[in-house]
Amino acid sequence: LINITHTTMVVFILDVKADLEKVASLAIAAGSTLCVSVRNPLNDYEIREKIVIDTSELEPEEEDITVHHPGRVLDTHDRVPPHHFALKWPDEKKKSTIRVLNGTEALPEKKSSKKKGKQEAPASLPTREMVADDSGNFVPILALECEGLE
Repeated sequence: LINITHTTMVVFILDVKADLEKVASLAIAAGSTLCVSVRNPLNDYEIREKIVIDTSELEPEEEDITVHHPGRVLDTHDRVPPHHFALKWPDEKKKSTIRVLNGTEALPEKKSSKKKGKQEAPASLPTREMVADDSGNFVPILALECEGLE
């Protein structure tokens, strides 16, 4: 049984529930290949199915330059954060990205509160391997930071 929850930080967390009888642990191995389907959040009918993500290949931050019409040169310079997968939806100016997070990475810092003027410390991601003691309970084993897609 799989349960997917969506957080307000645009991080999707995959929770898995299983009975681990005669199995010591269950985890997504480092460097695994993931196959997922993604959707444009602005268009319910725009879907890319069976996207393959190689978790061992993190693309570095890059500058996204788009030139529109030859007669009218309109350059758009945007920074694309480090990612494992990127695509540009039709009629969109910026690339959409997915980054696979591991349990040792921190979530982005929350914006400072206008009342208090302080920023909260980032929370650690709860992802971990599932062990025999977790049998019958949901355990978060994968976190995907998504920008511009679901």
